[in-house]
Amino acid sequence: MDALAGLLNSNGLRVAAYAVAALLCVAAAIRERTVSNNWRVPAFWFAIAAIMFVLALSRLVELGPLISEEGRELAKQQGWYDERRAYQRRAVEAIAVAGSMVAAAGFIWLFAVPSRQYPLALIAVVFLVCYVLIRAISLHEVDTVLYDRPIEGIRINALLELAAIALLSVAALIAIAPDRRSSSIGAH
Repeated sequence: MDALAGLLNSNGLRVAAYAVAALLCVAAAIRERTVSNNWRVPAFWFAIAAIMFVLALSRLVELGPLISEEGRELAKQQGWYDERRAYQRRAVEAIAVAGSMVAAAGFIWLFAVPSRQYPLALIAVVFLVCYVLIRAISLHEVDTVLYDRPIEGIRINALLELAAIALLSVAALIAIAPDRRSSSIGAH
């Protein structure tokens, strides 16, 4: 179990997962481009691929801790470091509310359309972006849950991040898969 926890907690695995998800989104965009006359569908996948590449790069260079440290230094220089928790809390709440609203729209969309891959991808990418932003804010209470309360040695942050990346990857794989209706029609 320790080896599995070490693997799931590793930064390298998450960088690789982001990169694979990005490549799957590119493949989904290419696939959609060949079967759709609507330019928005490939653009959707290309945009998500770009976000995943940025998140992979961010994790690779460990940008989050750098942003957190710069924020702390800025707060110290401007004299509001002692009051930072209230600002952090408001920022986390605002991101959580905005993300929840977009995710709720994604859930409504999920049940309103036959092609489930688009809302699943939207929900996953919104979660990941909100997660990364909240993690960068580095509110102590949130960090405690994410990093200091592992389940069988696996940190909550790793579980959340990998689960969302996996959901996005599944959505992209659904988009890449050949349309069963058209292949069964052609077989007759």
